Amino acid sequence: MTRFTVILFEDGLQLVPSIWLTPNKKSCNWPPYTNDTKIKKAISNEEIPTNIWSMHKVLRLFGTSNSYESGMQKAKFAQEYSDLDYSDIEVEKDQRSRRKIKDNYSSSSDDEEENLKKTDIVTIPPPPLPPSFVNQSGSSSACSSKILKPNSSQVSVNSLAVTDEVTFLNNIGGKDSHDLTINILKRTVADELAKQYSWAGKLKKKAFKDLLLCKCIVRKYIL
Repeated sequence: MTRFTVILFEDGLQLVPSIWLTPNKKSCNWPPYTNDTKIKKAISNEEIPTNIWSMHKVLRLFGTSNSYESGMQKAKFAQEYSDLDYSDIEVEKDQRSRRKIKDNYSSSSDDEEENLKKTDIVTIPPPPLPPSFVNQSGSSSACSSKILKPNSSQVSVNSLAVTDEVTFLNNIGGKDSHDLTINILKRTVADELAKQYSWAGKLKKKAFKDLLLCKCIVRKYIL
């Protein structure tokens, strides 16, 4: 069994030790702590649940990981790129302090707390500039910028020439398919425009899977 699981509670995403989940993974134990640092420590140390812990419904599973750091990265990725619209999720004040992934925490003089805070801050650094690459004819070329922005002629994503765009995408590098996809999206779609889309068009958003840009990305992996 993998050590950590990214799950969706009623009030948001959270990384938890897999041992906190019930066998059917429909519910999750939660510690009685009200202090954020104690909660993070309980998660990272995979604290064993006791009979005084509360039980909460699990709405969805997003992934697993064998390390705390990798799990936090997956939680952050799920929060940014899933079909969930977090502006529509109601979070009560007392729940927010107990179960929500946070990027920032209040300062503290305690070294242990400071170390935990640094571990929990999950950021996805901007992708590096694409290196020069050698195409099939052996010549080198560099990637040009084609950022799509809302309220401009560039928003007509469905009118993109597939062949030209695949050639453009071939300039963008990445250490693996996941990293490559992130780099492509960051270089082709502005943040304001990206917020209008989800993969399947759920929650009144537009469907990214229907765009020619999506087909270009898929075609890149095939070529």
